[in-house]
Amino acid sequence: MRFAVYLPLLATVLAAGGGPWLAARLPARAGLWTVTVGVVVAAAASTWSLMLLVATLVDELPGWERDADPEPVPDALAVGCAGLLALLCYRVAAAVHRRRRLYRDVRAACPAGAHGELVVLADDEPRAFALPGGAGRIVVSTGMLRVLGPGERRVLLAHERAHLRGRHHLMLGLADLCVALNPLLVPARRAVAFCCERVADENAAAEIGDRELTARALAVAALAGAARPDDLGFGDHAVLRRVLALRSAPAPARPGLVVAAGAACAAVAGVELDATVAFARLLATLLSR
Repeated sequence: MRFAVYLPLLATVLAAGGGPWLAARLPARAGLWTVTVGVVVAAAASTWSLMLLVATLVDELPGWERDADPEPVPDALAVGCAGLLALLCYRVAAAVHRRRRLYRDVRAACPAGAHGELVVLADDEPRAFALPGGAGRIVVSTGMLRVLGPGERRVLLAHERAHLRGRHHLMLGLADLCVALNPLLVPARRAVAFCCERVADENAAAEIGDRELTARALAVAALAGAARPDDLGFGDHAVLRRVLALRSAPAPARPGLVVAAGAACAAVAGVELDATVAFARLLATLLSR
């Protein structure tokens, strides 16, 4: 346990650096799932390691002294981990509250009595996003509709519809929780958001049947100012890279990269299992006294 419990920090570094790298090389859907799973595994592993480190304080309880046996973890480190874990729990609660309040405020801003898939906001600022909840809504401002041609509007609706159909808000929300648990995963969270946009781009191109038109619609929306990051997470994510990807052939399948990422996740899980077993043995030793 003395060494295995610290190894998930390496998993965090790999996820933070490897997530963007994989997102740029894998097909959109494969990249989304691979990076998301990697982020979740890294966040879960680092959190579990913190919990194990804090749990070693059990030998400080009355009647559980270890006598002359060496401590697996210094008490000062375990106490520090307890404080850090409490802070991370607060960050998770704050992230959940912030996202729920955001969705509530956006729904309140939608016109009263609006029905159907499309909701048009009387707003000169070009904006468009997918609003989850129930069957989901596509919210578009009048400013956005003015700058897009008929074909580009079809692309926009297909793009936002793909977000709703793929439930990308769940993946983005999950990635946000992982970042709350481990702030070092911010680059990987951006990679998840980028992959969500790439999946929606590719789905829109397939639905419309014109990759060039899809790329042009994305560029026009970006130039209009809608391609800035927004709180819902469906705004701009490397627009230039997305446009270039649409104007190129779809990325080839690279199963070797997916298998390698899966093997890395399995190795992290194995390390955590080893640390957990070591802690269980320590606990059993204390209980037998």
